[in-house]
Amino acid sequence: MHNGAIHAITMREGKILSSGAKDFLLKVYDGNSFQVSEQFQLGHAAKSIDILNGKILVGSRDGKILTC
Repeated sequence: MHNGAIHAITMREGKILSSGAKDFLLKVYDGNSFQVSEQFQLGHAAKSIDILNGKILVGSRDGKILTC
């Protein structure tokens, strides 16, 4: 999944979203096949992740809220 620890993970709308601390990546997996469908480079590690109507919100460790 990630190189290093995973700091946030959630499942919504049939997708698994996870973020690794050291790689600063947000990965979106298909909930059925566990294949990476999208990947986003974040500036900092994610602290929280949520998804609604196809929009991904990420709360990062530096206090920002990002939309992917």
